[in-house]
Amino acid sequence: MEAKEVVDIIQSYRHDLLNDLQIIQGYVKLGKMEKVDDNLTKLFEFFHKERKLLNLNIPHVVVWFKKFRMKYNQFKLGYSIHSESIKLTDADLYIKEKLDQIIQDIQQRSDDVNVYTIHVDFIENETDCTINVSVDLNERSEEQIISPSEDIYIKQTPENLIYSFNVFAS
Repeated sequence: MEAKEVVDIIQSYRHDLLNDLQIIQGYVKLGKMEKVDDNLTKLFEFFHKERKLLNLNIPHVVVWFKKFRMKYNQFKLGYSIHSESIKLTDADLYIKEKLDQIIQDIQQRSDDVNVYTIHVDFIENETDCTINVSVDLNERSEEQIISPSEDIYIKQTPENLIYSFNVFAS
């Protein structure tokens, strides 16, 4: 990664954090302490969730998440970590590659008009981790859904298209 990319990520991160703090400051000035408390709670929840992502020990994937918003305007990305102790160090680049393949497939299935919400779940199992990527593409086709790779499985539910793959813990 180039130094400019790192600076861009830091600037974007700093911009978002300052926006959150300015909102909180505005509520403080207005004396709306309940709103201050709500916004601080959301900010602390964000940092707690981010700590869980960092604790997975997958730096390439973390950078992928941070660069995502700058790269894709038509997608909103969220994630959840359902693990307390798993480390995915050895699977870092593999996970990033699979996420890239899934996003490329979602791009081909989406249009430029709508904004799509994508959610990535890391689910710890006994010996591995299942990674699910869900998106509501507003498509309900009866066509056979072709996977972007043989180790990514796709399931269509009434609400979402769910891409799924497994990785072994380190």
